[in-house]
Amino acid sequence: MKKTLKKFICVFTLLLVYSISFGQIVKLQTGTLFSHLNWEVGSVNIFNKTIVGHSLFLGVDYYNKKHFNLSSNIGLIKKGGKDEIMYTDDSGVIIDSKTDKALLEYLSVNTIVDFKYPVNDKLSPFISAGPRLDILIDYNRHFDSLDQLGDLNKLSVGFIVGGGVKYQLNKLEVGFRIDYYLNLNKVADWPAETNRLSGSVSDRTFTTNFTIGYRIK
Repeated sequence: MKKTLKKFICVFTLLLVYSISFGQIVKLQTGTLFSHLNWEVGSVNIFNKTIVGHSLFLGVDYYNKKHFNLSSNIGLIKKGGKDEIMYTDDSGVIIDSKTDKALLEYLSVNTIVDFKYPVNDKLSPFISAGPRLDILIDYNRHFDSLDQLGDLNKLSVGFIVGGGVKYQLNKLEVGFRIDYYLNLNKVADWPAETNRLSGSVSDRTFTTNFTIGYRIK
């Protein structure tokens, strides 16, 4: 985890240098993440209840025009899902239960285009879309066997689609955005084998983030 944070700081430093040279706004965005898994083994689907977490991104806006801008961001997100685990006695009667979570942590990088529809000089609603790459940096015990068997994908490739609003306050820009994480590959996928059913793990994730940026140009 320390190595990941060092890489995170290093990449953001490069983004900062880039923004000073070419960018216009350095920004921080943080908020709430909602996620659940579709973990299918045969006809069984587990960890399909939503968990609530946090997301944190650092980034820069550049080519900031009246009706669009480009944005590059790097951040940490935690995907996953939860389920109710039942405990039974020897007769099959449920005697206890507890909530368990399956969790995956990613370093997420994206470049998106914001298409803006200015209401006035300060207020600009927008919609956005762009490619993203999530790099798996940590997971909990539920994914150990998938990793050992080589079925756990270390990269998640896809897009971010969303929208929100920006408000200019002199050098500061504040805003709110909602983003959906569209995936092109699954967390894990494996065929049927001897003594093993086929299955797959995929996720549905979206974030609601507040943003604050500082205009340097």
